[in-house]
Amino acid sequence: MERVESFLRVHGPEPPPRQPQFFSLLAAFEYLDVVWQLRFSGERLIGATPPTQLVLLDGDCVSQQDFLRSVAALSDLLDALGPQLPGDGLGLTRLERRLAEVVPHEARAAADSAVETLRSARDIRHGQLHTGAQSKGARALLRLGVTYPVDSWQSAWVAVRRAATDALEVIRNEVYALQSGTSH
Repeated sequence: MERVESFLRVHGPEPPPRQPQFFSLLAAFEYLDVVWQLRFSGERLIGATPPTQLVLLDGDCVSQQDFLRSVAALSDLLDALGPQLPGDGLGLTRLERRLAEVVPHEARAAADSAVETLRSARDIRHGQLHTGAQSKGARALLRLGVTYPVDSWQSAWVAVRRAATDALEVIRNEVYALQSGTSH
C-alpha cells in the first residue's frame, strides 16, 4: 500500500536550499566593533556616527544620487575607523597598521586583501567627487564587480555593500582568531 501511495502522491518541486543568513553592512560594522572591543580591552573601532548616515548603509539605491549618498556614508565611516588607534592618517590606514601589528604573518594576506577591498569602496566616492580621480573610481568599481559605466545603481550598491560586508567579516574573523588563539 505504501508503494501505491508513494506512486500516486504528487511531488512538488524540492524546496530551495536555505540561504545562509548574511549580515547587513551595518551589522557587520557593529559585530566587528564588539569583537574588537573584546580583543583590545574595550578599545572602540567605531566612534560616534550620525544615525542618518548609518541608515544609508543598508538602504536601497535607485538613482545615482542614492548611490553617491550611500557610498559617501560608507566612506565617511571607513575614514573614521579607529578613533582610539595610535598614529595619524585616515581610519583604514590606522586599522591596517594595527592589523599588521597583531595578525600573524600567515593570516595577513586575507586581512590585507580585506582592507584593500574597503579602500576600493572608499575610492569610489573619491572618483565620483574629484575631477582627475574618475579613473581611480572606475577601477575601484571594477575591482568590486561593478560594470563601468554603471548600468544599474541598485546593482552597483548591492555589489559594493556585499564586498564591504565580506571584507569586514574577514577582518572580524582574524581579530576573533586572535582572541580565541585559533588561526584562520
